[in-house]
Amino acid sequence: MRARRAAAACAAAVALTFTAACDDSDAALPLPTQSQPPGDDDEAGEEETQEPPAPDTRGQDDLDLGTTHTWEHSGLAVTVDRIETLDPAGIEEWERPEEGLTPFRVHVTVANTGDAPADLDSLALSVAGATSGGEVQFGMYEGDQRLTGRLAPGVSTEKSQSWAFDTGAHGADILITASYWGDDEDLWADDPQWIGSIR
Repeated sequence: MRARRAAAACAAAVALTFTAACDDSDAALPLPTQSQPPGDDDEAGEEETQEPPAPDTRGQDDLDLGTTHTWEHSGLAVTVDRIETLDPAGIEEWERPEEGLTPFRVHVTVANTGDAPADLDSLALSVAGATSGGEVQFGMYEGDQRLTGRLAPGVSTEKSQSWAFDTGAHGADILITASYWGDDEDLWADDPQWIGSIR
């Protein structure tokens, strides 16, 4: 009888110890918390650092580099072939542009598809910033091929002219305009414009 009571007492003590241990274990567990899905912080950081899209500088009638414009009456044709960025270190010191300006050269092909000689001195190129304006400094660098003289019918020639521009302040996009006043009829035509970038 005593043995049964002792066994029952031992069983009760073991049960109480196990229950206490379970209670302590449950109390030690942290409460579940709502966590942010992984990757959200990274995505938010990427969105904050994204640069705004570049402005659209193209006009409705702007021509691409490599496109030819021909004045109908005289037959004089001009193609703006490319824009060449120049290294300031390769320019003579007395010709070098001001600090902060990027020197560049515009290469063109001029062809006379008409029946009469064309006066190249009556053909002029001008350049302007296409993003936020800005003054373009005219250059006179070694290697330029000036628009001068007379072009016979059926003959084409390559010419080039240089400028310098503050691309950091006004962007790299430029407008190149050709004006021709060597023919009375073509004088009233719209001046063609090409758009390109100084790279």
